[in-house]
Amino acid sequence: MKKSIAHTRMKKEIMNPRILLLSNSLGIQKDEEDFLDIENEIKQQDSFINIIMRKIEMVKPNIIIVQNDASFKAIEALVDRNITLVTNVKESVMQRLGRLTQTINCPSAVFLDESFNTGRCGKFFMEKLSSGIREKGKIENITHLI
Repeated sequence: MKKSIAHTRMKKEIMNPRILLLSNSLGIQKDEEDFLDIENEIKQQDSFINIIMRKIEMVKPNIIIVQNDASFKAIEALVDRNITLVTNVKESVMQRLGRLTQTINCPSAVFLDESFNTGRCGKFFMEKLSSGIREKGKIENITHLI
């Protein structure tokens, strides 16, 4: 996958990881047009993230791969729990990862419980590859599951 991890403090290499695939965003989703009370919004998001993190801790993943994005608070909570996050992965790639790791794409972290089976692989790692074009100097992050 041409994706990188969500935070620089997250692990870039994990042996025999437990993988959680989420088909939705990780955090509260709001319409951009809604007017919000910022103080109330922060309290709601903190409460929601705490609930989601408890559910995620039940299945004990090392890596979470999310089809959409994740809120800043969710990313920080995962960093604190030593869980690696990969975001914005295409649906077709998510389906392929589900087949390869022998798990299902969970529609939302809200549905997680102790009976949910995480996926497995031998090794997860991220590497940076240079395109070799000097004028552009483009470097791509490639994430591997072996």
